[in-house]
Amino acid sequence: LGGEGAAIKRSWARFIHVVLGYLVLTGCAVQAVLGMSKKKVLEATGEKTVTWHGQLGRVVLQVALVAVLFGIWIQWNAKGGWALWVKILFSAVVAGALILLQLPSTPAPMLIPVKTTGV
Repeated sequence: LGGEGAAIKRSWARFIHVVLGYLVLTGCAVQAVLGMSKKKVLEATGEKTVTWHGQLGRVVLQVALVAVLFGIWIQWNAKGGWALWVKILFSAVVAGALILLQLPSTPAPMLIPVKTTGV
């Protein structure tokens, strides 16, 4: 049950893992700025803005989970990294999270009164 055996080589897999990771970090920064701006407008005017913020958050999370999947299977050292059973277990958990993200979400309760317009 050692780490030898199933692993993908570092070259292309690591590159994809790194690129996806930077996309996730960029997405998180964008989400933080948009979230603060959105909250400020909501508190000041009661209007909802940047209504796609939640959808972008789900995409960022999905990309992060795919990056994690690549990271699990990369051969990080000469022994191949984690034991095969650990890689399979972690992959199953991450895949489960990806599947759950496909389910429809319910909106969170509003803590700030929202101004409704006749649109």
